[in-house]
Amino acid sequence: MRRSNELGAKGSNRSAVVFGIAMGLIAILAHSVVDFNMHVPANAMTAIALISILTCHLRFATEGYWFNPGVVGKIFSTLLLAGIFGYFTVQIARIARETYYNRKSEKPLLFAERLEILKKAYSIEPNDPDLIRSIGEILRKKGWEGEDGFEAKLQEALVWFEKGMRLNRWDPYNYAYSGMCYTWLGEKQKASEMFEKSKELDPENYYLLSLYGWHLFQEGKLVEARGYFGKSLGYFGWSDGKNELARSYIDLIDRKLAEQRQEDVESKK
Repeated sequence: MRRSNELGAKGSNRSAVVFGIAMGLIAILAHSVVDFNMHVPANAMTAIALISILTCHLRFATEGYWFNPGVVGKIFSTLLLAGIFGYFTVQIARIARETYYNRKSEKPLLFAERLEILKKAYSIEPNDPDLIRSIGEILRKKGWEGEDGFEAKLQEALVWFEKGMRLNRWDPYNYAYSGMCYTWLGEKQKASEMFEKSKELDPENYYLLSLYGWHLFQEGKLVEARGYFGKSLGYFGWSDGKNELARSYIDLIDRKLAEQRQEDVESKK
């Protein structure tokens, strides 16, 4: 390949490469209009590689791209690249350590052991909202066992869920799990606020619909609760027997409603 502005210069395949890549990218973009192409990592990586190769050909568009940076420019560029490399090395090392502790926490462990491991991961990466929610959730589950001092566990869980809300205010789970904590602490108003916010953020999430149904069940609104459990099943588990949470509560509500109807009949006799 010779250095020239002419894409079609003799002995060069630049014009073929540019034309072929451009057509390939147009095809990928056209397909992406009707399909989720970039959700497949291989497709996304291929598109990025093609864009990179195409971009490299900009240097042939004008002689302005060809210049000698000199000694100072070369030193500056080297230091800049070294700094970028060092920064990403540190980031990758931190992510690797956090991932190690996250994987370790997935093994069968006692509550205290799992909590300690997750907090170590948090000390490495304090801005991971998923990790923060996981810490809050294991505290909530421990509090729900109802042992002495369960209120302290639930209050601590709420602190972590609030941290998660500050980092990612679009995550509906922090609000739903907070609502579950407030329910057990007897703070019904706060529980209702949290569940309403969760439902507002993701109104078609089958699991969150079940949790909202659970919330209504706790308030004694059986008919409304059954409606949300049924809606949850409509999104997931209606035909394959899954979504056990919604199914079990629908059965429970149906029994309670049948008992109420029987009591009403007997009271009228």
